[in-house]
Amino acid sequence: AVTVGTSSAVRLVQTIPAGQPLPPLPESLWRYRVDHQRVVTGSAFSSGGNLFAWAKRELRLPDGPALEAALERVRPGHGVWADPRFGGDRPPGQAPPGSGQLMGLSFDTTAVDVLAALMDGVCRQISAALTVIESTVGREVDVVLGGGAIAASRWWRRAFREALAPRTVWRIANPEIAATGAGLLALGLIDDPKWNFRAIGWMDDSDSAGSPGDGRPLNP
Repeated sequence: AVTVGTSSAVRLVQTIPAGQPLPPLPESLWRYRVDHQRVVTGSAFSSGGNLFAWAKRELRLPDGPALEAALERVRPGHGVWADPRFGGDRPPGQAPPGSGQLMGLSFDTTAVDVLAALMDGVCRQISAALTVIESTVGREVDVVLGGGAIAASRWWRRAFREALAPRTVWRIANPEIAATGAGLLALGLIDDPKWNFRAIGWMDDSDSAGSPGDGRPLNP
């Protein structure tokens, strides 16, 4: 699951009963045991929706539909690149607070270009971490995407979809995606086939290949 709220994280739940050997853990990831049957491997980041909030405040960006419309006009290859680590790394990363960067600024750069670069930077972080996680299982995995920041921006959802391609990406409408997953794990329902994405608040987007409510992922 990829969660983007104030901060962001990517996690993979694996069935590895207690006592069985665990796959090697890359140094950039963490792992903990959820119960006697499962472990979670992942990576967490200090930046997420807090970057969106910072940019809106400091760059005096518009709200709601006006901001989404402005993002739609961001030029492909606008040239701005961002390192989103304004708050530094979370363990086991070691970058200190103040590690964020913006590059490629010109007199043509707009405030919305800067926001788009920051959002793209978070997508890159997540995509890179997911690739490392997948190295522990030897295959690409499907992605469940959610969180309050994701729910707030269609543009960001599409950016994630592009960054995570060619994986299948599902979006969960309930912004409390981590709590939902933890609840299903606690109830022993995470592997129950009747608990599909609709059952936990799955939602499609009108900009995806499927029409709303037709039960297809964002990029089938």
